[in-house]
Amino acid sequence: HHVDERGGRVSMSRVALILGILAAICFSAEGAVRDWSSLFLTREVQASMDRAGWGYAAMSATMALCRFSGDWMRLQFGERRVMLSSTAIAIAGFLLAVLSGDQLLAIAGFGLVGLGLSNTVPILISAAGRTSTPGASIAFAVSFGYAGLLASPPLLGFLASLTSLATMFLIVAASCVAITVGWALLPAETEAAG
Repeated sequence: HHVDERGGRVSMSRVALILGILAAICFSAEGAVRDWSSLFLTREVQASMDRAGWGYAAMSATMALCRFSGDWMRLQFGERRVMLSSTAIAIAGFLLAVLSGDQLLAIAGFGLVGLGLSNTVPILISAAGRTSTPGASIAFAVSFGYAGLLASPPLLGFLASLTSLATMFLIVAASCVAITVGWALLPAETEAAG
């Protein structure tokens, strides 16, 4: 619950909750590459130490470049298409990184993850701003997203220790499917008019 400007209590809507959970998944997927891609490249595909950071660098570069074009893409294609294609690209990137068995293809895969995740959180925050309680919804989505970023490293590390880094990244890829499902569950008015 949140208190509105008139002092009344405002219930956190189902839409805001979904947006917060989706933001947490996006942030945790990004964090997975930040925290574990170097170890994955050196252990799983035998990359040299000087290439260990290339996966995260590739993700960061593509993410930064695509954020600059995010507004243009949303105006041209609409949020729904951008969100669905973005999550598909991120999933494909994780699959390429994990299943290729080749260090350069794995690095390219992490680059695709950055391409896919670059505009997901901005779209989610924008959608939160169109709810009936925009200030509270944006604050909740951002806070929940960062909570996912902070909580995911130990959880993903535990998963990797139980299984493998490759399996952990496949689980992260599967979690990205939830972004697509969650976005589809949102009411149509949550999406910006395209």
